Amino acid sequence: EQQYLFDVMGVLTKAIENFHKKEKLQYMNDLLSKLYVHDAVTGLYNRMGYMKFGNDFLLEKHRKGQKVTVYFIDLDRLKEINDEFGHEFGDFAIIAVARAMERCSERGAFIARIGGDEYVLLQQTLDAEKEEQFKCDIRRELSDKARQTEFPMPLTISIGSVVTNPTKNDSLEEYVRLADEKMYEEKVAKKANRK
Repeated sequence: EQQYLFDVMGVLTKAIENFHKKEKLQYMNDLLSKLYVHDAVTGLYNRMGYMKFGNDFLLEKHRKGQKVTVYFIDLDRLKEINDEFGHEFGDFAIIAVARAMERCSERGAFIARIGGDEYVLLQQTLDAEKEEQFKCDIRRELSDKARQTEFPMPLTISIGSVVTNPTKNDSLEEYVRLADEKMYEEKVAKKANRK
């Protein structure tokens, strides 16, 4: 009888250990999957997440006949921030842009950090007035954050945007390229004004 109980306890212990190992393995796999598509600094989608899910977001909206605005957003003077004040300040600025985008965008927007200081945001197209308000809100959020934290220089961004056409088969990459060009025009104009 004791041997039987001992054997049963042994089987139960082994089953519990195996269950724990499977749970731990599942947790680690979930964590790796999340890290694979999310940016470690901001928690936003990273370039891999953008490539994996961004097009799906666009296609889903287009299937419903909805226009999407594709924004290309660039943090101004990140190299200068890193060089003059250190990478901790650069990371702070990168995170501040991410949080401002999350707070100001429409619910359900798709946001990714695709490079060091570059972000892509996709959301259902707003009317012209709300569109301008959205851009102003992000800039105000950053300005307020810099002032509240006594950041050593202004936190500013350059934004380019294009509206997609649900009846065309243009790729997300093409829309992002056009938005990037518009962002670059704004950045060049800012540099010219600073001189």
